[in-house]
Amino acid sequence: MSDKPNLAGLTTRMCPSACSAEGCVISGKAYCAHPTKGALHQAEMQDHDALNRRDHAKAHLERQATEARIATMRS
Repeated sequence: MSDKPNLAGLTTRMCPSACSAEGCVISGKAYCAHPTKGALHQAEMQDHDALNRRDHAKAHLERQATEARIATMRS
């Protein structure tokens, strides 16, 4: 996987569009590691690439939440 995972479609409730039963964009394995649904398994907690993807996903969700708060304040 690349340095920056394809997180298109990721929300607090939805997995990235590129995820499927065969593989999760975040874990890089056949299990869901969505920050609000699951998490990385213990084996991937030593995998720097998986940790980076998880961190990108968390930052993506934090950005979405901040943008939503700003939009609410403007309306």
